[in-house]
Amino acid sequence: MNASGTYTAEDLVWASWVHLRPRRSLAIAGLILLALALGLTSITFVNGNPHEAGWERWVVPGFLLYFALAFGVGIPYKCRRAYQQRKDLQRPCTFCAQEEGLQFSTEGISGTKAWSDYVKWKEGRSSFLIYMSDNLYQVMPKRFLGSDTEVGAFRELLQRKVARREA
Repeated sequence: MNASGTYTAEDLVWASWVHLRPRRSLAIAGLILLALALGLTSITFVNGNPHEAGWERWVVPGFLLYFALAFGVGIPYKCRRAYQQRKDLQRPCTFCAQEEGLQFSTEGISGTKAWSDYVKWKEGRSSFLIYMSDNLYQVMPKRFLGSDTEVGAFRELLQRKVARREA
């Protein structure tokens, strides 16, 4: 299986979202906590005594605004900035999945990383992330693979060669 293309800033943004996506059980717990926080905020503002309007009633909305800005603005900004700074990501590259490992080549560099070096993988809507450690991953955009058949073949290869998959 051969894959080739040139990364875009959006590839890094989407990869960051896939990387940050929690396991299903943690996502459900997070949604429950968010619902509780929103409920607490609405109760505080609707039923609270306006004469006792201290700073405490702004804590939960402040946290919600902070996280909305950090995740909705900060992460995409940092990913796009990293892409602008990393000229190596702006050059065409080629991947070749072989039985012994994943071969990578671009202008000035090439190499093969053994499948045993990868510890896990995740799949998002537009890319695969193949992890060398919990926080270090290789991005494989699905558009590099070309067809749905190639995407399926790469998924099967990852299932056979990489230790575990995270949903």
